[in-house]
Amino acid sequence: MRHINTQLPARQRGALYAAVTLLLLVGAVITATLKIVPAYNDNNIVKAAVESIVARPEHKTMSISDIRKEVLRSLQVNNIENFDADDVKLTREAGKDYIDVVYETSVPMVANISAVVSFNYRYNKF
Repeated sequence: MRHINTQLPARQRGALYAAVTLLLLVGAVITATLKIVPAYNDNNIVKAAVESIVARPEHKTMSISDIRKEVLRSLQVNNIENFDADDVKLTREAGKDYIDVVYETSVPMVANISAVVSFNYRYNKF
C-alpha cells in the first residue's frame, strides 16, 4: 500500500489564515462601500437641487425660507427624506450673501457602529 504525504510544505503553512484574513478585509471594505455610497448619491441630489435654484436669476430676490421650500420640494420629488431644511443657511460675509448647505448623515454600519458623513457647500447669492 502507498503512503500519501498529507503534510503541507513549510511555505504553504498559514496560507489559509492569510486568505481568510484577506477575504474578511475585502468583505468589510465592500460592505462599508455599499452602505456609504447611497449617502453620497443623496448628497449629489441635494447639491443639484441647490445649484438649480442658484442658477435661476430670481434666486437673488428670494428669501431664505423660499429657497428652503424650493430645495425641499425638489428633494421630495427625488424621494430624499433625511435632509433638514434648516441645513440651508444664508450667510453674510464682507457685504456679500452666501447660501451655505452644511449637514451630516449618519450611516449605520454594524450593530451600534455608525459612520458619519459630513457635507459642506457654499454658493454665491449675488
